[in-house]
Amino acid sequence: MTPRILLVHGFTGSPSDFGDLPASLERHGTVTSLKLPGHEGDEPPRFDREALTGAIAAAARGALSLGLDLVIIGHSTGGNLALAAVREHDLPVRLMVLVGSPPRVDASYLARWHGHSDAGDAISFTSLAALVSLVNRTGPPPCTGKFPVLLVQGENDELVPASDVRLWERSFPHRARTAFVPRGGHHLFRGDAAPFAGELVARGVADACHVANEEENASLARVAAVEPEAARFIARPGGAARHLAAAPAAVQLDERVPELSAGATGEPVFLNIEVTTRCNLRCAFCARTQRPPVERDMPVETFRRILDLAPSGYRVTLVGLGEPLQHPGIGRLVAEASSRGRRVALVTNAMELTPDKGRELLEAGLGAITFSLDAVLPDLADSVRSGSQLERILGHIRQFGEIDPARTVPSAIFCAVSAATLPHIEELVQSAARLGVDALMLSDLNFASNAPHTLWQTASEEAVRTVRRAVSLAFTLGLPVLSVRGLEELGLARRYRKHLMVRPSALFERSSSRSHCLTPWQTLAVNVDGSVNACDCQPDLVAGNLLETPFSEVWQGPVLADQRRRMLSGAPPDSCRVCPRF
Repeated sequence: MTPRILLVHGFTGSPSDFGDLPASLERHGTVTSLKLPGHEGDEPPRFDREALTGAIAAAARGALSLGLDLVIIGHSTGGNLALAAVREHDLPVRLMVLVGSPPRVDASYLARWHGHSDAGDAISFTSLAALVSLVNRTGPPPCTGKFPVLLVQGENDELVPASDVRLWERSFPHRARTAFVPRGGHHLFRGDAAPFAGELVARGVADACHVANEEENASLARVAAVEPEAARFIARPGGAARHLAAAPAAVQLDERVPELSAGATGEPVFLNIEVTTRCNLRCAFCARTQRPPVERDMPVETFRRILDLAPSGYRVTLVGLGEPLQHPGIGRLVAEASSRGRRVALVTNAMELTPDKGRELLEAGLGAITFSLDAVLPDLADSVRSGSQLERILGHIRQFGEIDPARTVPSAIFCAVSAATLPHIEELVQSAARLGVDALMLSDLNFASNAPHTLWQTASEEAVRTVRRAVSLAFTLGLPVLSVRGLEELGLARRYRKHLMVRPSALFERSSSRSHCLTPWQTLAVNVDGSVNACDCQPDLVAGNLLETPFSEVWQGPVLADQRRRMLSGAPPDSCRVCPRF
């Protein structure tokens, strides 16, 4: 059954404040736009709490009597009235959406309200006092009820300061998701901000009201079986886990081939987020060295917004053109993502991974770590990763595994092998085994500019023998050597045998057609400014900006749709043809 979606306008507002939202929600349920009692004529309304909350409860009970799920969307003080009705009448709600609703009313709010509302000066003092009392009772402290809450707030709300939304978050611990609307004022469903706000609400309703079928539940059970930490994400309210059930990586757990097209069947479940463009090394084959970016850190608030705009992103990996540990608030970023049930990983060169920093990351909820290490001979390491202090790096990697034996996380070394480093790969294998990491992942170099240095272009029979010896040595030492094609797998720590590099030539191979890569169907690569690349390997191909554009226009927009289409065609992008993961 489709849900009943009840729209409740503010005390001095009207149903027209929802603009085109009712029409955009019709495909998600039956929409009722309630006109509150006392708002029928031109006279200023009188605040009658019992009548107002009673009308909301009556409309809600009409839906509940039919066995329908109930979604309530309250704009401005309509959200406060809706919360009061839910509390006073014990209404079971599938989702509560508060749009620009004040968590409190103080003198500064009243001053803004009188300047904002045409009816402000006409409202009687008695009604105003009653309204203030209701708002201040429905806001903090924590609200009762187990329903998920979506908080939608305009960045430039002239009535309710954007920062006040954090007070609502405290009222609904672990149940609220916040989404800010860029350039949005108080009336989010009118004007230029309406498409962004409307899509946010529609996505939230679709997730919350989705009823998982037997196949989806089985898919999520398989995910939790190979990644037990996913259970926390799956159990969170709001329904975002449905996208994890449909992700290609989850489909493959059932030994099925995902059905792929130019459109993605669900929202992204993997988020690769660049939290800084600063780095303490100058790696010869890195895109950052070849085209240095403007150095900047992602504000913690921006990071939070990205997480809230992409609630389906179960796995969050802090990776990009910069070194994540250069971010001054890296611990806070890990904690922010972990607190939302996300599995948080990061990729680091380990230069700044002191024991204190490692302990901070573990306490913040870090779920996995990958160390970038291409060579263990000092001169060679410095030639391919200029600035490397090798003994410091190796010491930090070893010490990280010793910080707290009771709280270890999966760890791996990622090695980008080049023609220069291949002859010394056995030394790296021996060091990796001594460092105590769980796996070694080998990859050929990526990017067309690096082609002359790749094994793909320079491999010989001797190169094949060298890789075979290194892999055999690793297996003898109990160190699994994995192919880079396992990066987007779920449960890799338990399913690593599927990606063991048993064929040395697998390190050199390229494919003229897609064989493994699922990135544009399940992964969102987010840059430090909120812009999104088609994938991590195409920094020039931007699909849009999450902080400025409705999510679906990025994820299902022309850039990513074309990327998917071309990857499935006989003429994939040049960047894919040179990619070892394709």
